[in-house]
Amino acid sequence: MEAKVAFSIAACEAASCHEIFREEREAGGEEGAPWLDQSLSLDALAGQEVTLRFRANVIAGPPEAVVFPVWSN
Repeated sequence: MEAKVAFSIAACEAASCHEIFREEREAGGEEGAPWLDQSLSLDALAGQEVTLRFRANVIAGPPEAVVFPVWSN
């Protein structure tokens, strides 16, 4: 079993956050290259002052799996 990774982005305003993007992928699986380009429209947040919270977490897999999920621009 490969490790499974969840990538998510939340828009936070004051004490509340809501998820605006989430994708779960098999780490190193056959879904493609180790790098995956994504795009996300932020039009719904126009005019608001928000903080974007980026997360990448291993959500499943064997304990010996070595996974280092990252975000980059």
